[in-house]
Amino acid sequence: MSRGGMLDKLHPQTRTMLERIRTGGALPFNRIPPAQAREIYRTRVAQVNLPKVGLADVWDRMIPGPAGPIAVRIYRPTESKEALPIIVFYHGGGFVLGDLDTHDPECRLLAKLAPSVVVAVDYRLAPEHKFPAAIDDSYAALCWAQAHARDFGGDPDRLVVCGDSAGGCIAAVMTHMAKQTGGPKIELQLLIYPGTDRLETIPRPSHELYDADLFLTRDLVKWYAEQYIPSSAKVDDFRLCPIDASDFSGLPPALIVTAECDPLRDDGKAYADKLEAAGVAVKYRCYAGQVHGFFVWGGIVDDCRNVVDDLVAAIKARFG
Repeated sequence: MSRGGMLDKLHPQTRTMLERIRTGGALPFNRIPPAQAREIYRTRVAQVNLPKVGLADVWDRMIPGPAGPIAVRIYRPTESKEALPIIVFYHGGGFVLGDLDTHDPECRLLAKLAPSVVVAVDYRLAPEHKFPAAIDDSYAALCWAQAHARDFGGDPDRLVVCGDSAGGCIAAVMTHMAKQTGGPKIELQLLIYPGTDRLETIPRPSHELYDADLFLTRDLVKWYAEQYIPSSAKVDDFRLCPIDASDFSGLPPALIVTAECDPLRDDGKAYADKLEAAGVAVKYRCYAGQVHGFFVWGGIVDDCRNVVDDLVAAIKARFG
């Protein structure tokens, strides 16, 4: 499909957002140093994200990690002593970008509306820390969140993993690792346009969108992979691509959200299909006219808030 034809499919709010990015003067992330790309991403998201809602408690702390302390941010919506479900949240950004601040408004809103305790994880980023550093940090934080649930008013028996893009990949990987290692029992997985496969492995129709320059491009995907994946990594390691896991049975129920005009769309759908084929309860929703990245554009794109509502509905349906 031509770029002009794809633009006709875009949601008007998303078209406005993409035009704002194109006229902002910043170079594509793959043409600048990662540290500069992180700062641009952080600034851009802050300008277009949801407003921050107030909560009873939001605090940062350091927890033990496999290579040193890991920063987490804990959100508790109420001063009530009732134990709440725990959402362990992993931010997106291609394993190179993003931090606790870029997704702070979404974590706050999730905590308030679910209501739940959210534990957001500041895992190590590439290229300074290549695979499996992000995965190792994320699993350590998941185990810590369950082990210390009572300390911050969480219920260790109602554990959820959630993330967008790279964070969606991490959340999916967590379910396989927990199952294989006898780790924390995860009750629900919430995956927002997750990267579940190497995009060049199996050509899928949505991959044609790479060349449409709709925020996520072929060159940018390649750059993220170059930053994150060491030459020593095995191509079939499920921690890189959770769709390569050998067994999907017994995994937690899933909500998988994709964007219609996203090259990762069909990879997310393929992952949903694989879960469903293994007998896992799956709800799949594809947002029409949306592109990769819209989850943190809530100040301009209303569907960001609609995704939050989807996540909240899934949590309430699971836990009553």
